Amino acid sequence: MRAHEGRRETTEEILALLRQRLRDEADRYEPDREHIWSRVETAMRSPRGAWPPAGSLRPDGPWARPLRRWAGWSGLRVAATALGTAAVVGIASLTALALNDRTGPPLTERGDLPPQSPAQHASPLPTPSTAPGHTPSSPSSPQSASPAGDEPSGEQIVEATGTSGPNGTPYWGENNLKLRVHRPLTRLRVTIEVVRTPRVRPTGSWLSLATSDFRISTDVTGRAVVYRWTLLPGRTVRPGTYTFAAQYERAAGHDPGEDTFQVIAADGTRITGHF
Repeated sequence: MRAHEGRRETTEEILALLRQRLRDEADRYEPDREHIWSRVETAMRSPRGAWPPAGSLRPDGPWARPLRRWAGWSGLRVAATALGTAAVVGIASLTALALNDRTGPPLTERGDLPPQSPAQHASPLPTPSTAPGHTPSSPSSPQSASPAGDEPSGEQIVEATGTSGPNGTPYWGENNLKLRVHRPLTRLRVTIEVVRTPRVRPTGSWLSLATSDFRISTDVTGRAVVYRWTLLPGRTVRPGTYTFAAQYERAAGHDPGEDTFQVIAADGTRITGHF
């Protein structure tokens, strides 16, 4: 009994001494914030995993024997371990304070890059014009019509301008017809003819209005490839600026200036021209 009481008194003295030493160290401690931050960043960049692996704490796992041995420690060792854990928790708290004081963007999962704003992930929409072999028969999404400007002098309700597409190559081309509509149209037919020089053949077409509002066709004649868009009954084209495009393969000698267009609108308006 006396021996047991002596060991308990010795244990209490050691614990008291440890507590005092920890208090003294805590009072003198001045955290090296840059060093702590460097250690934390290094740990966050390291592969995850480590102690102990999943499933290793089973009774027959590789960690079971060390755990049984630790469970047999004396009361003194357990107490010392508890105090050591308290010290670690205290230092961790100081680390958290140091991290909160640090300025700068928060770390991402990689630990070295600030989070990006949604705008940084946005990418511009592609234009309807694409390279040969990758040309859709219609654009991925219709373009919105731009607001119409002041109505021109006279009774003209629609204007048309033909241009050769900027993405053409010696072996592929796109003829763009831009319509500027000044009044609502309930009747509209647009025709583009590409002269059949050597190797000319159709590869697709698109328009910036809703395709469901038009009857669309492409025909090959002895003279030209004919692209045609006809507004369906009951549909209306609102004032604005719109594009109709014909795409085709060609040989290097094809001249888009020989290709033609024709626009027939309500009240008998008829416009013809070249690209």
